[in-house]
Amino acid sequence: MMAENPPGKTRLAAIRSGGRSVFGLTLDALAREVDGRLAPGDRVAFAGLIDDWPLDPQGQPVDPEALHEQLIAWRARPVPLPPGTRPGSAAGAVLGLLLGAALALPLGFMVYMVMREIVLPPSLLSSDAVMWGVIGAIGLVGGAVGFVQGAMPSRAARALLRGLLGFFLGAMLAGILAGVAAFVLGGLLGVSQAEGAFAMGVVFGVVPLAAVCGGAVLGWIMARRAWKRWGAAAQAGS
Repeated sequence: MMAENPPGKTRLAAIRSGGRSVFGLTLDALAREVDGRLAPGDRVAFAGLIDDWPLDPQGQPVDPEALHEQLIAWRARPVPLPPGTRPGSAAGAVLGLLLGAALALPLGFMVYMVMREIVLPPSLLSSDAVMWGVIGAIGLVGGAVGFVQGAMPSRAARALLRGLLGFFLGAMLAGILAGVAAFVLGGLLGVSQAEGAFAMGVVFGVVPLAAVCGGAVLGWIMARRAWKRWGAAAQAGS
């Protein structure tokens, strides 16, 4: 049996806090999801739906299937954009496509270099088709994300684009620092520079690995920050 609401506390407030079950775990989770997506003008009506839904003597929701359908319909409504976010447009979609692809291409190159050192068999190391296939595939994904964000801005696409930007910046910084550090350390340790073997190892081994690691770290940080800022801005605008 589900507990009664504390005096002065609505069902929606109890669902938001997540301290106890109101309609059951599944319906409560769906209601929380909808509540986080609401436009300011919809909050009163949604709160009325939750707080006025009838319960049976055991505290269970009457006709839970109908309540589930109502929540799904609410979830399907357009998500409000944070204040200051420009709405999507055809020009924004094209710009997003170009920007997303441009940011993803370095990621594709770094992924190929890591695959070259770790995954690819010797017979494929000289294949241009494999190289451009990997780079092109990741570039297309980045372009698609940018296109979606430009056409219809969303929290996920914003975070992914910021993550790609973070990867680009982190990869450049980490790759340069790792390359410089490797050459300096090699000189201090007296590593042989005969026939450029050491330099090739640094350029095609150390630098790409460091770039991928640095890009992944900064990309994750920037994507996570963009995700949180979108949510905070949307709540502030409510």
